[in-house]
Amino acid sequence: MFWFKKANGVMSTDPKTELKALHFPMQYVEIVESMLRQRGADAQTMLSRCGLDWSNLDTRKGVLNGEQFKQLLEICQEVADPDKPVSVQILEHVPLTAHGILGIVILTSPTLDCAMQAALRFYPVVMPAYDIHAEAIGEQVHVVIKSLADFGSVQTLLTETLLGAFNSICQFIKPELALFDLYFAHPMQFSSQGYETVADPERVFFSQPCDKIVVDKRNLGAALLTANKTTMQIFEAQLEAQIREIQHSMVYTQETRQIIRQLIRAGKIFSVDDVAFEMGSSSRTLSRHLQQEGTSYSSLVQDERIEFAEVLLLNTRKNISQVAHLAGFTNESSFSRAFKRHKGIAPSALKRIG
Repeated sequence: MFWFKKANGVMSTDPKTELKALHFPMQYVEIVESMLRQRGADAQTMLSRCGLDWSNLDTRKGVLNGEQFKQLLEICQEVADPDKPVSVQILEHVPLTAHGILGIVILTSPTLDCAMQAALRFYPVVMPAYDIHAEAIGEQVHVVIKSLADFGSVQTLLTETLLGAFNSICQFIKPELALFDLYFAHPMQFSSQGYETVADPERVFFSQPCDKIVVDKRNLGAALLTANKTTMQIFEAQLEAQIREIQHSMVYTQETRQIIRQLIRAGKIFSVDDVAFEMGSSSRTLSRHLQQEGTSYSSLVQDERIEFAEVLLLNTRKNISQVAHLAGFTNESSFSRAFKRHKGIAPSALKRIG
């Protein structure tokens, strides 16, 4: 059992990543089509709004871009029963195998621990809209998710659906147990009882500092009924190849982020020229490559300063002013504004929770 931050080895991209730059599996269209038919909607007409021709659609080929994926979620929200959480209604049509090869690897994992590790390692293949990482805190593992793109009015819907899908692993454990606590940053919009088909209502919490699921370490050894080591290894190899492609396409972002993180946490003062020099490049070339990968130097610096500040707030007794200074902010007020903008909570409030 080995839990660590950024468990998948794929570093997060700029939170302002354009939706069109994101790619999602085409099989997600089938989930929406199933929900539309259940609700009595004209699936073909609705899907045509996303530029999709259901009558001539081969879900084995191609990908959805982020704009199309957002439109699919908007359609689900439009036709859903207004008295039930939309995420719950979507999840009724989401078998774990809807996530393709990753779903098969999770299903055939021997234990909950292995299944979660697979999800954390390979999630960019099916859900590039989020950064997902795990941290061991005491006797628990916290799997935290952070949005990398703005999905507007369907952002909370997507977040709820993602954590609900993660929680669905529990149904393949014998005996079936409610092993996860689900935490959502957004306020409660429905009674917690509305989520009972996907999670224990007493283990769903809203208006929290961040979106995450929490599991006790003692439960990670729980065996999956569908375990098959040979099948898991066959499909895991295919996922490895896909992850290598993703990592290769984000090579400058990964290396730049790693250097920035090291410099910030070492308390160094640095510039884009310093980082470019470490990479054997010029600042102009580095900036161009980062732009091609959908991010920027300033965004990566800001993101890493905020991440380091969060670690200090939760794990040290340093006050807000000290944290701001150590994370590289010029003053406490600019730090507080930036932190709340990124995390949705003031550093003082997070400090009290920690």
